[in-house]
Amino acid sequence: MGKDTSIAWCDSSLNLGWGCRKVDSACDRCYMFRLSKGWGIDPTQIRTFDIKKREKEMNKWPPDKRLIFVNDMTDTFGEFYSFELIEEWHNFFERHPEREFQLLTKRIGRAMVFYRSRPVPRNVWVGCTIGEKKRLRRLDQLRQIDAKVRFVSIEPLIEDLGDFDLKGIQWAIVGGESDLKNPRPMKPDWAENIRRICERDGVAFFFKQVGGKGGDNAGGDQLNGARYHDYPAGFNRQGDLWR
Repeated sequence: MGKDTSIAWCDSSLNLGWGCRKVDSACDRCYMFRLSKGWGIDPTQIRTFDIKKREKEMNKWPPDKRLIFVNDMTDTFGEFYSFELIEEWHNFFERHPEREFQLLTKRIGRAMVFYRSRPVPRNVWVGCTIGEKKRLRRLDQLRQIDAKVRFVSIEPLIEDLGDFDLKGIQWAIVGGESDLKNPRPMKPDWAENIRRICERDGVAFFFKQVGGKGGDNAGGDQLNGARYHDYPAGFNRQGDLWR
């Protein structure tokens, strides 16, 4: 959790839980596992934090810390969290309409089930992670969730995804893998293909990093010499947010 973050597409990160379990090959070099082990923490041991204490800490943040990535060290919709707990987290989000909370999951099917019984708060963005072609079906599940912003994080992009449909999605984040030892390379043409799909389907395109050895921004944030840091239509990091 931090008021400031090196993640380029948000203002802050907020961890209400910690720990995860790998579900696909895009998870192989997950930074959470690497960082946790470096700190002597078992990354598969699921922990939760006192939400009142987290809320108190967040309330000290300045108003420009508006776009908050929730649970970057876990998966909000992991099977290891009960729907009752996830509901508590959503009640917290609703108490703070002045912030925008970004939820990103590989378990988008579980998120879809959760939102059948309660609406997505207007200040919550719901996204899924895709890194390989066989996970593109997650987009169909994401489209069934009635969120103000539906987004996809295609990071790490570990293969060419070919042609696919992004209609009904508002935002796509794309990036190569970063790792201290052996990052899998991303070919720029793979990312360019997604950029063209975004242009065709009217989706905001955010290119995060080329990837390589290192952490966030490894390899730089330019794709073939151009920088793409677009946000969903109607959202301005410096101005007012649509409601």
